[in-house]
Amino acid sequence: MTGNSVTVQSDQAAADEALVSLSLGPRPDWASLAWRRLSEFPSWPAWCIDIRSLVQLDSGQTGRGSKLQIDYRGQQQVWEIIYWEPQRRLDFEIMIRGLRCGFSFRLTDSDRQNCAGLQLFAEFINTGAALPAYFRRRKMIRLAKVFMRDFSRKLSSTDSPSE
Repeated sequence: MTGNSVTVQSDQAAADEALVSLSLGPRPDWASLAWRRLSEFPSWPAWCIDIRSLVQLDSGQTGRGSKLQIDYRGQQQVWEIIYWEPQRRLDFEIMIRGLRCGFSFRLTDSDRQNCAGLQLFAEFINTGAALPAYFRRRKMIRLAKVFMRDFSRKLSSTDSPSE
C-alpha cells in the first residue's frame, strides 16, 4: 500500500502545531480504518515496538474516563482517555513523576479525494523538578514519534479495505 507519509515537527512544536502528522491515502475508508486501528488498544504492543504490554484497567465500553496501563520500555504508565469522539479525536492524559502529558490524536479529512490525515498533538506540563521532567518529556516525545511511525507501517500493511 502506498500513499502514506509521516511529517515530524521539531520537539519544540507549539501547542497548536501537531508534533507528528500522518497523511493517509488514497483509499476510500482511511478514516474509519485508522480509527479502528487506533482504538484497538490491546493490539498496540503487536505493532508499536516501544509498547511492551497494554491492559485496560476498567471494564465496560471504552470511552472517556477509561484507563490503560501501558508498559513503555519497562516503565509503567497509566493513560486516561479524556476526550473520545469516534472517527475524529482521541485524547489521553498521562501522569508521570514530575510531568503531566497530553496526547491528542485527531483524524482529519484531506483536500485530496479518498485521503485522510492523522495528527498527534502533545502538551507537557512540569509538575516537579525541571531536569527530571525534561528527560521524561524527551522520552514521551520519542514515544509519540515511534508510535506514529509504527502506526503508519501498520496501516500500510493493511491490504483489504474490509479489514
